[in-house]
Amino acid sequence: FFKDHLVLLFVRLVFLPLLVLLLACPPSAKCAASCLIGTSTCVPGSVLSSCIAAAPTSAISIDCLFKDFRGTIPSEISKFTSLTALLLGGSPLTGTIPSEISKLVSLLYLELGSSSLTGTIPTGIGLLTRLTSFGVAPNLLRGTIPTEIVLLTGLVGVQIDTNAFTGTIPP
Repeated sequence: FFKDHLVLLFVRLVFLPLLVLLLACPPSAKCAASCLIGTSTCVPGSVLSSCIAAAPTSAISIDCLFKDFRGTIPSEISKFTSLTALLLGGSPLTGTIPSEISKLVSLLYLELGSSSLTGTIPTGIGLLTRLTSFGVAPNLLRGTIPTEIVLLTGLVGVQIDTNAFTGTIPP
């Protein structure tokens, strides 16, 4: 029984999101590069804000997981109004999660974990009602988990542990 639930959990949290990303960006496309912002590639180790500035606003995914990007998440991230996946975890990013992230209302996947982000989760997170996966663990985030997170009724995967949150998880 327990083993079946683990398999189902793996399929829901890992396999299905990866399948959606592959369908949105098949391996034969240019997006199979090491770090992809739409159809533009960016060299690992770069400053994230310069990659964001140079990318086309029509990008539907930013996949830079574990690519050693530096700097902060720029507020200009909001220019990608069709973005469905923002995968920036695993890089030594610093600073806060910009409130402008709440303008990315098409987002399905938001992965910002394994970085050095500080501050709080913006309350505008509740506007991302299409989110199915949300990860910010581990980081250096603090404060309370915004009550607006309950508006994300489609979430199947949430990783918020290994931060310095206080209070309770909203019901």
